[in-house]
Amino acid sequence: MRPVKVSDSKLLFNWVNEKEVRNNSLNNEVINWQNHDDWFNKKFESNKCKIFLLEKNKIPLGQVRIEEEAKGLWLIDYSIDSAFRGKGFGFKIVDLLIKKIPNSKFKAVVKIKNIASQRVFEKLNFKFKKMEKIIEYTFNCE
Repeated sequence: MRPVKVSDSKLLFNWVNEKEVRNNSLNNEVINWQNHDDWFNKKFESNKCKIFLLEKNKIPLGQVRIEEEAKGLWLIDYSIDSAFRGKGFGFKIVDLLIKKIPNSKFKAVVKIKNIASQRVFEKLNFKFKKMEKIIEYTFNCE
């Protein structure tokens, strides 16, 4: 797992607009390039946001982003390239993230229909609270 580089922006743009990623996102709208480019540059420069790529043999498999919601509380967002889904990389990327950012609290918000992400967070022992359309997961690694 490595930090993203500016040159990764186009890859993230392509991933964020994959049909399944849009369906599982809280916002289902397709993202246009200008909005993505503005968003990426803002996040890349922010000390309250960290974005990493998971690679295997230099092939990008997925991305994970965390944003600090409150002091020491990080909101997790991740996606896996469609060619590599169903192979355990969702679990791997979140597990590596937790190990990379020790002494932190994490939160994830997952749609009820996103069973794959639910399994990832539950397998990693996140606590969850079910709501009407989403499940909120929390994990404290302090």
